[in-house]
Formats: sequence, structure tokens, C-alpha cells
Amino acid sequence: MGLELDEDPIQPSESEKLQEACWNGLLKTMLPEVWIDPPNGGTLYLWEVKEAESFLALELSEVPLPMDPRRSITPHTFLSFKDYN
Repeated sequence: MGLELDEDPIQPSESEKLQEACWNGLLKTMLPEVWIDPPNGGTLYLWEVKEAESFLALELSEVPLPMDPRRSITPHTFLSFKDYN
């Protein structure tokens, strides 16, 4: 019993599956508690997905802009502001 030609012997990792789900537009469905609809009925686009050791950093906006760390939920950016609260 060998491998069928249609079978892919390399299974994607959990991180790769999550990244694919994000690229396929499932972010709002997966994380509705962090989703903020853009004002005036605009459309959010996913511009970039960066993989870190324990999270994915997503660049999500109507147009590509530099990230504002005050509006980020990335641990490395918001933890630096924790002492200001």
C-alpha cells in the first residue's frame, strides 16, 4: 500500500492552517471580539501576516499604513504601554 498520487505527504502545521484561514477572510469569524469594522462602511484588507514564536502579527487596514503600536494587540507592542494605564 503506497501513497496515492493525489495525497500530499506533507501536512501543513497548525500555524500554516491559521495563516491560510486569515488569508481566506475568516479572521472576523474566528476572532469577533477583536474585530472593529472600519468607519463609513469601508473594507479592511489583510496586507501581511508575520509569524512569531507564539502568535501571528496581522497587518489589517483599509490602506497599507505604518503600524500604530497604540492600536496593536501584538504582545510586543502593547506590553510596552502597560505601565501608562
